[in-house]
Amino acid sequence: SGSTNFLYKANSFGVSQWVIGSIGPKPSIVATNSNDDIFISGHFFYISSDFDYSNSTELIPHYANDDGFLSKYNQCIVTFSNLNITSCDSLISPSGDYTWYYSGVYNDTITNLDGCDSVITINAIINQSYLLTTNTSSCYEYFWPQNNMTYTSSGIYYDTLQKVNSCDSILAINLVIDSVSDLSVTVNDPVLTANTSVINTTYQWLNCDGNIMLTGETNQSFTPSTNGMYSVIIYQNGCSDTSSCNQIQTVNIEQTSIKETISIHPNPAENYIQFTPLSNLVKITIFDLTGREVNSFLDIKSNSIDVQNLRPGNYFITFTTKNREYSYRFIKDSN
Repeated sequence: SGSTNFLYKANSFGVSQWVIGSIGPKPSIVATNSNDDIFISGHFFYISSDFDYSNSTELIPHYANDDGFLSKYNQCIVTFSNLNITSCDSLISPSGDYTWYYSGVYNDTITNLDGCDSVITINAIINQSYLLTTNTSSCYEYFWPQNNMTYTSSGIYYDTLQKVNSCDSILAINLVIDSVSDLSVTVNDPVLTANTSVINTTYQWLNCDGNIMLTGETNQSFTPSTNGMYSVIIYQNGCSDTSSCNQIQTVNIEQTSIKETISIHPNPAENYIQFTPLSNLVKITIFDLTGREVNSFLDIKSNSIDVQNLRPGNYFITFTTKNREYSYRFIKDSN
């Protein structure tokens, strides 16, 4: 016991092929069969012995002062095989030790069922997937026929195309959604002004009665020649949109100086407005600053009107006679 034993193999020409050793049992008979399996018999004494002639350990305990044994050893035969593998973008080797990114012939080694090396020659065909990117813009929304989706905000969107060479192709669309930034209009009767301040913006003013384009009215501000409802088409960022309609009703109303013919007082007023007597006065009308009529007086028998029911704020008062109209601005104070 305690001796070192070796198994040694040479080929038919006497050339050494392998040799392995083990500290363990004392062999007395060594034999082989047609498969080159090795059989060893003998005995060992007093201590457990290592019966594994490889790098592993196989200890067998002793049961008496002199134990006999019979062991069989299969030769470790290296196997060879070939594989044809098609993959997409990359290929991980069977052992997991390698990752290949290009087509070619590669070798890898794994352990076979007998615990021996299995050398694999791999003919790898590695196809590449494709990322196709396109840039586009649209007004307010974009319909992508590729996936039947409608997008309303800018961003990068993806879709998978039909497989080519067993690999997916990804289509990316870099989408910009444009719009008109501001459709609001400031009304300073009778002047209308589009509020958008984006450069390279153009305008086209419309008469809302029939949505008629007004020839030559393409500035940011517009002063109608007649009372009515007006809107503006705003062209911006390759898009266009139309504002809401805005009322103008002070055209041809003469803005007469208070010193000329009519005076009104007090201004600001709380309860009543006094005015200079007018001949042929047929109507008094009060408008708010949007042009909306808030009150009117037809049967006028005195030189004052009651405004105490008006909310505090700024108003226009219009005096209509048989020949002309006079318009003034006044302030209604809280009672």
